[in-house]
Amino acid sequence: MRILLIDLYYKRTQIREVNWKTGGSELTRMLLKEYPSSVVIAPGLLTGTRAPTGGRYSIGAVTKNGIHIGNVGGFIGTYIKGYDYSAIVFLKESIGPVTVEISKDFVSFQSAFPYLGKGTKEVTESVEKGGIKSIVVGPAGEMGSKLSAVVAEGMRIVGRGMGEALFRKGIKLLTFEPAVYKFQNERFMKIANEIKTRLKAVDEGVRVKHPCYGCPIKCVAFDERGKKGNIRVLSELGIPELDQQEIVDLANDKGVDLFAAAYIAKIKMMDIKEVIEAAASGEDWNEDLPKKVKNDWEDYLDTIGICASAATYLSKDLIERLVKAYMEVVK
Repeated sequence: MRILLIDLYYKRTQIREVNWKTGGSELTRMLLKEYPSSVVIAPGLLTGTRAPTGGRYSIGAVTKNGIHIGNVGGFIGTYIKGYDYSAIVFLKESIGPVTVEISKDFVSFQSAFPYLGKGTKEVTESVEKGGIKSIVVGPAGEMGSKLSAVVAEGMRIVGRGMGEALFRKGIKLLTFEPAVYKFQNERFMKIANEIKTRLKAVDEGVRVKHPCYGCPIKCVAFDERGKKGNIRVLSELGIPELDQQEIVDLANDKGVDLFAAAYIAKIKMMDIKEVIEAAASGEDWNEDLPKKVKNDWEDYLDTIGICASAATYLSKDLIERLVKAYMEVVK
């Protein structure tokens, strides 16, 4: 297992080899213990393989809200595995804000001044071309808000102050060039195909334009499950459904954790738009945000890189058989 260490101060890299067999949230926790002031990005153990929905990765750091590890899907995790890295660890702090460009063959650093103050939507649209994917810090992260989030691939959010944590390191933008993780094993593929067949039989009724890597059902996590979560939290504030998408878009563009903003709006009896704009302008709050707690099974899925939404249609035994088949052959 290879870990890429990126020194943001000296703008240099180092590869560390370890004899571990884990990934995702568990690997992120392990690395944060060794490098407590770092930011860690770690693909799931099965991410990048032909495992259906196996495209997830974790982002972890010590934020203003304590240690937070978020888990999202998409393609960035598969790219990192394609570079032959099991995790990327960002160390120290850059002198001045930077863009870090990562590929299989190089890591380069550019000044991020052209992107400062810009919303995540504009930055994402300017850099995501030819398969390149990005993680962007919005204005809220630049201003140090504990409500800040990072926006990956224009739609996948990791909040609880993660934007501030990245920008504290000097990172405004991360870009990842496409790469493919080459893994092939007959027994593994047999189980993976069984999972794929079962998931294809699921009728979700929604087909997104930008599904995660390897997802046969083109998950409802963004278009349906995520939207339902947003609708629930905004409906609790009494916001009409017609106005809700505007608020979601505003929060994402400013790089604000919508659920955290809704919590502050509720206890402060403020308009949520005002909370989002205040966060993007540098106002902060002393209130502790509610912690996100996952049970052992959910954390296990985050560790191996399987989507929890899809896993509800699968047996634990089938998923564990897939992991065992992978562990028997992976180096």
